[in-house]
Order: sequence, then C-alpha cells, then structure tokens
Amino acid sequence: MSKTAESGSWIGLGLAREYWDRNCMLDLAVVDGGNTLCATNDPDVPCGLDVRFTREK
Repeated sequence: MSKTAESGSWIGLGLAREYWDRNCMLDLAVVDGGNTLCATNDPDVPCGLDVRFTREK
C-alpha cells in the first residue's frame, strides 16, 4: 500500500521496444484509499477494464 497515493491518483506505465510494432501503455487508477489499482482506458471510468490489482496481506 502506498502512503502517498490516494483515491483519484493515476499511474501510467509504458514499455517501448524497437522490435515491437507499437509501444505498450497501461493506465492505472488508484482506488479504495490507495489499496487497489484498477486498469483503465478511460479517465472518466477508473475501473473501466474490470481489472483490479491488490496486495495480498
């Protein structure tokens, strides 16, 4: 869990390789008070791709 990430924060990840046809981008929205990251393709819908990442305790 992040002590600085709050619900509404965004994280963008990108991968670029010379041998791929295009770059790979993934936007993650911080939800649940910083406990969960949701994959999204729309800034108006934080969990738009219905994929959630949470840390196991």
